[in-house]
Formats: sequence, C-alpha cells, structure tokens
Amino acid sequence: MILEKFLPSARDSWTWRLANLMDVFEMAAFVKQSYLLETNPIFELDEKLLISSLMKAIIDQECNLASCQIMVARNKTNNRLMGWHWLKRGYHLPYVREESAEAAFAQIDLNLPLRTRVCILAQMMIQWEMYCRFHHIPLLASTSIREDYQGYVKLHRLADFQLRGSFAFKRIDNA
Repeated sequence: MILEKFLPSARDSWTWRLANLMDVFEMAAFVKQSYLLETNPIFELDEKLLISSLMKAIIDQECNLASCQIMVARNKTNNRLMGWHWLKRGYHLPYVREESAEAAFAQIDLNLPLRTRVCILAQMMIQWEMYCRFHHIPLLASTSIREDYQGYVKLHRLADFQLRGSFAFKRIDNA
C-alpha cells in the first residue's frame, strides 16, 4: 500500500468510526460551512435535502454495510468532528459496465494544520480502497469541487489514481 505512512496510529489526535444518526446535523453544518465557499454562486445548498440524504444513507449502512461507507473522524479529547467521508456504491459511468464506488464527500476541517488535513484525507482514501477490495468493487472514482485542488491531485497521484481533469480513477486489484 503506497499510503502506508498515513495509516491510523495511536499518535493521531482523532479516531475513525462509522457515522450514525447523531452525527448528521454536525456533518451538514460542516458541509454548509465549507461548501458555501466553493459553490456560491453556482448552486444553493439545500441543507434539508442533505440531512435527509445522509439519514437515509446512514440507516442503509446500519442495515447493510455493503450499501455505502460513511465515516467520521473525531478528536479523541473533545469529540469534535475533524472530517468525514461518504463513499457511494453503485456508481456507473455511462460507457463502462463495471461497478464503481464514488467518493461523494470528503470533508475536512480547513482550520486544521496542513499535515493533519493531508493525513486525514489519505486515511479516507485508504478506507475507500479497503472498502472496494472487501466488496469486490473494481473501480474507485474520486472528484473535487475545490477551486484549488492541487493537494488533491498530488495525494491521488501518490496513491496511484489516474487523473482525468478533476476526476481521479483507480482500478482496484481484488486478487
């Protein structure tokens, strides 16, 4: 694994777990805070729709772990949300028959130090790949809506993703 140096460790100030319904409003506030900077005036965030979508997906995840992966990174000391991600299953490109998993959200507190943000994103990417391997999903897709996505590009290249515009793709070897 190329991102081995980023694997979770006891030194991390955060811990990962599956998201639950109690996380949803904080996750939505997190999106509202960061996405507004990136998406205005392109489109308006519908917070109620986001909350509804998250709740449905988390319930699906609780009933069937293969449906999607929504995880939160919380500070070990104060339980503050530091980041979260949502990997959706069943993504299909209109010209490819194979199933893909799509990283629909990768949210990180932009006030965290750069090194911490990079480590959290790398851990998200490790979790995505592990999910795909476990569920035999051959393709992993990741995109960015950030205006400045050079860090995204660099980390995805390091993890052997193939970049096409703001899309990054990785073939997952399930051997």
